Amino acid sequence: MPGQEPYVRHTWLLVDDAVVDLTADPFGEAPVAVGSATAFHDSLDMREEAMADSVLAGLSADESQRLHRLLTPIEARLPTFTVRSDAGA
Repeated sequence: MPGQEPYVRHTWLLVDDAVVDLTADPFGEAPVAVGSATAFHDSLDMREEAMADSVLAGLSADESQRLHRLLTPIEARLPTFTVRSDAGA
């Protein structure tokens, strides 16, 4: 069963109390999960929280370049969002 190995390192985002997980499929989960934490997420007991900007700042140049290569095609497929300001309303 996924998550029962001696140590599994897995990373996901928490956005406004919703799990955004893009990499759980190797563990038998959906390829993309957005919503409440699943039993898989709850089974991972060595939790570590970190701010994304701190993690990114700690990457080596090679790690940063690899991340950029991996994210560029993903970001190209994302829809563009426009932030509206209702300040004048």
